Amino acid sequence: MVVRYTSNIAIRLAVEELQAYGVDVEKLLAEEGLDLPLSPGTTVCVPLETTQRFLQLVLQATGDPCFGLKFTEFIHATSFGSLSVTLLFSSTIRDFCQRLSRYYEFISTNHVLVFEELGDEARLRVKSTGEVDPAVLRVLEDAILAMILHMIRFMHHEDYIPSRVEQTSTVVTGREHDYEAFFGIPVQFSANQTAIYFKREDLDIPMPTSNPKLSKIHERMVIEKIAKMNTNDLPSKIYGVLLELLPGGKVTKEDVAKRFSMDTEAFNMELKQAATSFQKLLDHARRELAQLYLEEGRSVTEIACLLGYSDSSNFARAYKRWTGEPPTSNL
Repeated sequence: MVVRYTSNIAIRLAVEELQAYGVDVEKLLAEEGLDLPLSPGTTVCVPLETTQRFLQLVLQATGDPCFGLKFTEFIHATSFGSLSVTLLFSSTIRDFCQRLSRYYEFISTNHVLVFEELGDEARLRVKSTGEVDPAVLRVLEDAILAMILHMIRFMHHEDYIPSRVEQTSTVVTGREHDYEAFFGIPVQFSANQTAIYFKREDLDIPMPTSNPKLSKIHERMVIEKIAKMNTNDLPSKIYGVLLELLPGGKVTKEDVAKRFSMDTEAFNMELKQAATSFQKLLDHARRELAQLYLEEGRSVTEIACLLGYSDSSNFARAYKRWTGEPPTSNL
């Protein structure tokens, strides 16, 4: 079961944008009885229902259906903390896309980002995880596409132009030029998917901002923060415990159940009701850490030991099941 939320970091940026429209945000929220966690220095999950209500108010107050397109004007190099750092220090556009798709849940679980290579192109596809008000969906997906290109331009070249941009939302009559001005090319509306495309030859161009060492350090911080962000449901709590315990070696269901003062039968039942299982969560955590360890240059044998596998061949089989490739192909 996916718990749908948006990080309050993104909400704070949207509030800054709303203020730039001349809206008295404090008064607006008070009148609507909407309490948003806006304190700086904190990372809190804002439920989809609250996010959607807030953006509906934004659209009413501004009258601008393309509000999301201007979101990047308020994004700074470190707006999303460790996630911004690990992304902007990526070595290539491919590296950036893979990291962003892997850790996008730090920003929101209302969408997932899927990186796909398709012949002469690659794309980051923006996929909604459930039903959203169409007007709000446009704002969210405009903001995501704009953010992706904004970050790539920061780390690569300020005039970088993607090969294509697609939006499932319908065109806003008279605003087509706003999209073309931002993306550098006409946007295809009413498409089958929302996505931003890149030429294959652009994927592996070295980035001048690349810093693999710092990127790895902050990537670890991102993993830890994601595990702690949404702790209202048992699966998220278990996932956080697994990320904490796995580097020490083998972790059993009984060990984790004891952390929550539960016997294994009750533990299994709770996870079943949440449409998951201990093994699924364990595989998710192992895969996340395995990818990080491989990128750090650790050996397959060492990784197998760190993740609690009895030998490297068992880890190699598991990794191939997850990714379709042997772990050695990533070294």
